[in-house]
Amino acid sequence: MLNFDVVGSGPRLEAVGPQTLQNQALSIADDPEVEAQPGTLPPGAASDHVPFQDKGIPALLLFGPDISRIHTPEDVLEFINPELLGGAYLISLAILESDQFGR
Repeated sequence: MLNFDVVGSGPRLEAVGPQTLQNQALSIADDPEVEAQPGTLPPGAASDHVPFQDKGIPALLLFGPDISRIHTPEDVLEFINPELLGGAYLISLAILESDQFGR
């Protein structure tokens, strides 16, 4: 399961998930067009990937670490970093095209 949450906010993408998926995402992020690093969610925070993880389904969360405006009136387009959206796309496409998914 690939989960994208606030991927356009902040200076980089962060990846959270099983080590194999996280490593795969970060190896793709070695590309100069993609800036990502291992991430951790704030204490008590969760995202839509958690129910999948709880059922044993491998899930990768890609998110932007700046959640200061999420669910507020200041959560507007001008704060979106389009390069991060492109990086999330490149990471997810590479994972979906990998041998792990039968291609």
